[in-house]
Amino acid sequence: MKKSLFSIIGLVLVIGIALLIMTSVFAAGGKWVNAQRVPLYPVDGGSSNNVRVDLPSQGEVVFVDPMGNVTFIIQVNVEGLTANYEYAVWIRDLSTEYTGSNTYFYEPLGYYRVGTFTTNDEGKGKYHLNILSEELTDGTYYIQLAINNECVSVGQTVLATEMNIPVTIKE
Repeated sequence: MKKSLFSIIGLVLVIGIALLIMTSVFAAGGKWVNAQRVPLYPVDGGSSNNVRVDLPSQGEVVFVDPMGNVTFIIQVNVEGLTANYEYAVWIRDLSTEYTGSNTYFYEPLGYYRVGTFTTNDEGKGKYHLNILSEELTDGTYYIQLAINNECVSVGQTVLATEMNIPVTIKE
């Protein structure tokens, strides 16, 4: 009897936890919220065109398309960079209509500089960006995120995702 009771309690707990997990990723209005994790890799020659996917990842980018006023979230976690150094975050092919703050558009490659971050004593850094719904139109974008070693000029890329990462906004 006790074994049967514990089995029933265990089954109820498993079902309850599964339901909790499922509903926590389901946003209001019936939209699934998926976090897309994309690795950051070193590059050859300072160019985001030369991503070295054959080398170990040096961090990741998390892309999230939530709902409401924030239409797109970008979270960057990096390691293996120069300690206590400021880096710039660039996004390629986001949209020519992107109107977010603190941006600089480098037209030859279709890159927006969207912000900067400084690494800690161990060469690790984090960057977070919320893109508001009025700053980016709905649609699917094939983007690349790059980390450059200059914050005032274009500089050289030190880490990047692969090119053409598909992200869908509000569909």
